Amino acid sequence: TLKKRTDEALGFDAYREQEELLVKYKKNDNIEGLEHVLYVCPHCKKRFYENISKATKAGIPCGAYYFVGKNCTSAEAGRSDAIRFERIIRSVRLLFPVYIDFEAPDSMNKAGNTEAVKAFINYMTEKGYLCGVYASDISGFRDKLHLSELWDTQKWVARYGSEPKVCKPWQMWQASSKGNIDGIYGHVDIDYCNIDYAQYIVTNHFNGF
Repeated sequence: TLKKRTDEALGFDAYREQEELLVKYKKNDNIEGLEHVLYVCPHCKKRFYENISKATKAGIPCGAYYFVGKNCTSAEAGRSDAIRFERIIRSVRLLFPVYIDFEAPDSMNKAGNTEAVKAFINYMTEKGYLCGVYASDISGFRDKLHLSELWDTQKWVARYGSEPKVCKPWQMWQASSKGNIDGIYGHVDIDYCNIDYAQYIVTNHFNGF
C-alpha cells in the first residue's frame, strides 16, 4: 500500500533544455525539512547518466520521465516509446517512479491517447518499474485523456498557481516553472510529492531494487 508522507518532498526537474546542468546542489541547503528529488529526461543520454550519477553521489534520489512525440496516439506507439525508454534507464537505480510525459499529442483522439498511455505504463510495469503519467491538469488530463481509465495510475500533475482541480487524487504536483536551486543555473520546475515512494519502491522491489 502506498502511504502518504508526513511531510512533502520537493522535486526539481531537469527538463530537456537543461540537460547540460551539473548537479552540485547540497542537500537541504536552502529549504529545510524537505527531501529533494531530481527528475531527468533521457533525450540526451550522456547528460542523463551524468546527472543521475552526480545526484546520487550528493544523496539526492532520482526519477525519470520520457517525453513522447505528437504521434504517440495508439497502444503500439506507446509501447514502442516505452521500449526505448526502458533500454535507456535499465542500468540506473531510481528511487522515484518513472513517467510518460504526455504533452505533445493533440486532443483530437482521446481514446487513442489513453491507449498509448496505458500501453506505455503496462510495458514499464511488466519490466518491474513503478510507472505513471505526467500531464497538465487542464490541457492534458482533462482535454487529452480519459481520466476515468487511469484511476489506478500514478499521476504527476502540472498546474501553476493552485493545486490540481481536475486530476484528483494526485501523487505529484508540478507547481512552478520558476524555481531556483543552488548549483543549478537558470530556472527549474518545482514539484511536490505526498507519497513515500522511495520506501515503497525498495520494499516492493520496483525499479531494479
